[in-house]
Amino acid sequence: MANPNFLILDEPTNDLDIFTLSILEDYLMQFPGVLLIVSHDRYLLDKLTEHTLVIKDGGEIQDIIGNYTEWRTADLAKEKREKSEERKAEAKAKAASANQIDKTKAKLTFKEKFELDTINKAIPKLEAKKKELNEKLNSGISDHEELMKVSAEMGEVSNELDNKEMRWLELSELE
Repeated sequence: MANPNFLILDEPTNDLDIFTLSILEDYLMQFPGVLLIVSHDRYLLDKLTEHTLVIKDGGEIQDIIGNYTEWRTADLAKEKREKSEERKAEAKAKAASANQIDKTKAKLTFKEKFELDTINKAIPKLEAKKKELNEKLNSGISDHEELMKVSAEMGEVSNELDNKEMRWLELSELE
């Protein structure tokens, strides 16, 4: 016990002041052995980890080489790709059924053209807002109320962006 080479830490930063936290981080950075850390402190995890085990819903364990931020960035990109593919498939199916139902409508109306222009301007703004909120979430917000507020806003922006993209696909198919 005098010279351990394996430490198991469960929420090591809870109830520590800044000075003590700094000392702990310095010690753990210099520690020559293996650290097993369970923590909500993303900053500490990013600073100290090289390998991450993520426990998903249903007990599935995902083995990740890298820290929390690297995993979260990759996970968000994967989710975005899956949603994008899903939306494209839905849009194709919807467009195919719309083409079978109404082949006589070949051009956009003035109102639809205006809506398409408005959507083309709104989508980049929503994507930028979503990116900004995502960066804010990944920055390690410690205030839970602020975190909940940003998460809720992220959900609203994502839903609005999804709706705009679906409508854009519908209108661009008619164009």
